[in-house]
Amino acid sequence: MRNSEKLWPHIPLGELAEIERNAVSPENIKSGTKYVGLENMTSSGSFVGVAEVATGDLASTKFAFTDRHILYGKLRPYLAKIARPRFPGVCSTDILPILPGSKVDPGFLLHFLRQPRMVDYASSKTTGANLPRLSPKALAEFEIPLPSLSEQKRIADILDKADSIRRKRQQAINELQKLDNCLFEETFGSLAQEINQWPTALLDDVLFFQEGPGVRNWQFTDSGVKLLNVRNLVDGRLELGNTDRFLSEEEAYGKYRHFLVETDDLVMATSGVTWGKTAWVNSSHLPLCMNTSTVRFRPLNEERVTRSYMHAFLKSRFFTRQIDRLVTGSAQPNFGPSHLKQVEMTIPDLESQLQYQQRFKRFTALLDKNINVLHSANNLFNSLVQRAFTGEL
Repeated sequence: MRNSEKLWPHIPLGELAEIERNAVSPENIKSGTKYVGLENMTSSGSFVGVAEVATGDLASTKFAFTDRHILYGKLRPYLAKIARPRFPGVCSTDILPILPGSKVDPGFLLHFLRQPRMVDYASSKTTGANLPRLSPKALAEFEIPLPSLSEQKRIADILDKADSIRRKRQQAINELQKLDNCLFEETFGSLAQEINQWPTALLDDVLFFQEGPGVRNWQFTDSGVKLLNVRNLVDGRLELGNTDRFLSEEEAYGKYRHFLVETDDLVMATSGVTWGKTAWVNSSHLPLCMNTSTVRFRPLNEERVTRSYMHAFLKSRFFTRQIDRLVTGSAQPNFGPSHLKQVEMTIPDLESQLQYQQRFKRFTALLDKNINVLHSANNLFNSLVQRAFTGEL
């Protein structure tokens, strides 16, 4: 066993790196500059949809960064939007560019800040109830264990390789999930084009749906009935293993009994960057209470709409385009029953739905196999992270 973390000196992040907020006004942002917003950073530490902007495209001041920085999302830090760009650009002021100094390896610092323990710690240091933010001052006070630079690089290299394995598996899953819509349209055609072929109905004529309670200040307990969180919606599954939010049974089966989900409900996130994420509920998840910004669905009559078709429709472009149109003008989509009641659902014949159901089962079996492999890769990575920063790697 190597020296434990306790034997390493602990240095405040502010003494090892600069939290740089080099402001760039809109008129000084050159055409061709890459812009990163929080929506372009994932919780897995990668970038998506980063695009170049022209002078005048952005309306407000941004922060400049280089390929030597680590970008740290200070808004809702529990989302773990912490990543290392391989390009220069400008970013939202809700992102803090961190420039590591000569005493700390950038990869080591990145992995340390991204570990679940530090993400939770960051969340505990936020201010603001509705839009929790981590201040630069609080971030600068984070204590960073500091082994020798060569040891830092060795640790970072191991974690980089393990992270690469799980990233590649995640990319394979992402590509498979894109086939979901292809499978749907191959069976039913593009619903937007086939609107005259199939009958339609308003969503609340064929589906039961219910929004979670609009509670801002839950009274949590150490155990009891689990409370659903949008963070539990992962790759089309409910991941409740690390749930730390519980309601007392008295409250859950009393005040919130109408919001307890049931086996085979489909739950969906309805707000912000997570909107549209779905997962099925099975008996192992119960008891489980809905939360704010979630909605549950089930067919009113499975002889008319099967559960697999319901799921496919709610993930189809035909549904998402309707929601996008209904919430036009919002900075982030945020929809509920009033919007859902305006959605039209196209309803193919039952034979076509059952045919799709069989094909979908084969598709989900392949997807589940890849997700299980990803879970193994994640477990390996998390184990290595835990050992790395306790000096046992």
